[in-house]
Amino acid sequence: MVFLVYVCNNFLFKLHFYTFIPMYLKSFLNYLNFEKRASKHTAVSYETDILQFKKYLSNTNKTLIKAEYKDVRLWVASLMTKGNKAKTINRKISSLKSFYNFLIKTENVKVNPATNISNLKEPQRTPNFISEKEIDQIFDNMPNPQNYFEYRNQVIFEMFYNTGIRRDELINIEDKHIDFSQENILIFGKGKKERKIPLNNSFIKQLKNYIRERNEFKGSQVNDFLFLSKRKTKLYPKNVYNIINEFLNKSISSEKKSPHILRHTFATHLLNKGADLNAIKELLGHSSLAATQIYTHNSIEKLKEIHKQAHPKS
Repeated sequence: MVFLVYVCNNFLFKLHFYTFIPMYLKSFLNYLNFEKRASKHTAVSYETDILQFKKYLSNTNKTLIKAEYKDVRLWVASLMTKGNKAKTINRKISSLKSFYNFLIKTENVKVNPATNISNLKEPQRTPNFISEKEIDQIFDNMPNPQNYFEYRNQVIFEMFYNTGIRRDELINIEDKHIDFSQENILIFGKGKKERKIPLNNSFIKQLKNYIRERNEFKGSQVNDFLFLSKRKTKLYPKNVYNIINEFLNKSISSEKKSPHILRHTFATHLLNKGADLNAIKELLGHSSLAATQIYTHNSIEKLKEIHKQAHPKS
């Protein structure tokens, strides 16, 4: 009985909360999901940011429609005071700008109050990556897989390192996305943008062996996804994180052992081998070159090391 009351109250709370989301915000979220085809993560971030601003405005008896430039500016200042990182605040500013641009198009407001709000300067970050020596050791020490899950985990690791794809992109790969004749894989990135990534011969051989093992594991189960869980269903993000974390725990000392470190490693190793920055941008699915340029810092550090070791006057 107590549990039933809890469930009912919880449902009523969610219903009450959703009821008080303005229709124009619901329209914006539908626009993100169905027209912009934003990822679930992106849509949730936008909604969270806008509702947070809405809550802030309620303390001054204002609505989202009535917000002015000074309201956004004071909100940003309050976020800074609370210790929010510059990257987080910049994302919230971007969310508001997109939201109010939509409201202008739908004639709900005439002016975007966030237009003249400048982004905060973000500290330059150097991506963590695994050294080439460590990667070689990982591949040299890989045991022969004894069952489907060991096959799967190794191929997932190699897929990340060979392609630099994101975790969500890997989870959604289907068999039909792999073109063995053209030696590439079709990836659907952020905003459902497509890109093709070449595959090398040794990895193609690994994939073919893996798919045979996977087909035997799934039997008559109808599932088009390349990687399957123990229940023969699509993997969850946490599954993939645990697989890579466990895999790297045995091999490297770095504190960061997430799938994303393999994306950084892929890009850094390509750059160190002389790959063009624009080519790396396309392979990673970045929308701008600025996002790819974070890897040049690692490359410059490597050049300094080489210069110090090799130059007679160093």
